[in-house]
Amino acid sequence: MRGTGRPRLSARTQAYVFAVLGLGALTVFLSARELLHSPPASVRAWLPLAALTFVSGWLSVKLPSVSASISISETFVFAGTLLFGPSVGTVLVVLDALVLCAKEAWVRRRLRWQQVVFNIAAPPLSIWVAANVAGVTHPFTDVHLDLQFAIVLGSFTALYFLLNSWLVTFAVALEQRAEPFKIWWTSFTELSINFAAGASIAAFLVVNASGVVDLTFIGVTLPLLLVIYFTYRWSTRRVEVEREKILELNRVFLSTVEALALAIDAKDQVTHGHIR
Repeated sequence: MRGTGRPRLSARTQAYVFAVLGLGALTVFLSARELLHSPPASVRAWLPLAALTFVSGWLSVKLPSVSASISISETFVFAGTLLFGPSVGTVLVVLDALVLCAKEAWVRRRLRWQQVVFNIAAPPLSIWVAANVAGVTHPFTDVHLDLQFAIVLGSFTALYFLLNSWLVTFAVALEQRAEPFKIWWTSFTELSINFAAGASIAAFLVVNASGVVDLTFIGVTLPLLLVIYFTYRWSTRRVEVEREKILELNRVFLSTVEALALAIDAKDQVTHGHIR
């Protein structure tokens, strides 16, 4: 959910935001406490992924017709979760959310505090729950691309996508007083491709990492990530342009019908206003 300058949120929406905030804050607290007790060497091991998440987080794309954004940083969040556990994945996704909020505030220069806290709380809650439910509770070392790993990765990716998208969907539905499933189906189903692509690239990073971050392999995969980003940005802009054209045509059609109604009413003083 991103800033759009709408009026004050309703009581139900604020209650929902605070509920997600409480659960997300608890998740971040537990993850941070675990990492604080980790050896310094293990912390230094995932710092390159934190840097890559921070940089790639600025390459975000706003979704048309809904207040949400995505970025290619999902790849490094997936890789960090698989390589170092859900606590690191939680920290990385919080960093990604902070970058997205900073970019949104910089571009639009107005962002409600409810949106900021929701954006920071929902992703870590989603990835922490998804990782624990899918069995990604410990670092994956010496991984082989076999059926078992594919099932775990697929389950983790699907759960993370569903939880993250539905948390945002419910927030948008409460704010706009719209049907949740319609919002999710029209605005978020296509994002599953982005999550699947990020998870696939992360799988190759994990298989070739052997417990450490292989910067050489990351450098090889960066062009592919950039291609995904620019392709999605181009597609999103095309969709937004077509949407603006349809809205403009609707305004023209309505103005034409209204002008015809006024012209007919001008000739008939008995039923004046009825046709309009």
